This record gives sequence, structure tokens and C-alpha cells, in this order.
Amino acid sequence: IDTLVLTGVWTNVCVRSTASDALYHGYNVICLSDGTTSQDDEMHVAGLRDIALFGKIMTVDEYKARWLATQQQTA
Repeated sequence: IDTLVLTGVWTNVCVRSTASDALYHGYNVICLSDGTTSQDDEMHVAGLRDIALFGKIMTVDEYKARWLATQQQTA
């Protein structure tokens, strides 16, 4: 395992902390922006902005398309 795909609540607290810890431990980080939430949109956006310092931000659909493309390449 070299990549963690993050979802969850409190984007700006719990998900952000997990992202920074994952980076510290050598993992690649992908945060699914529509798979996370916070108390309000402002906090959610702030959390995503911070998490972008640690890894990639993408939607569930973007991640799914990326994953499917890698599966087709290995088939």
C-alpha cells in the first residue's frame, strides 16, 4: 500500500490530520472532495485547501475514472 484515498467528516480537522500524518509516514494522499464534509462550506473549502498541500484533491468520479484507466492498462 502506497496511497491512501481519504473520505470522511470534518474535512478541516479529522481528514486534514489524517492527510498530514499519511504524508509524514510516506504515503501518497488523495482526498475525495465530494466524499468529505465539514460543519459548513467555508470550513470544507479551507480543509481542502490545506489538504492540497499534502496530496491530490479529486472528486469520486475523477478517482473512479483514474482507477479504471489503470486497471485497463494492466489488463
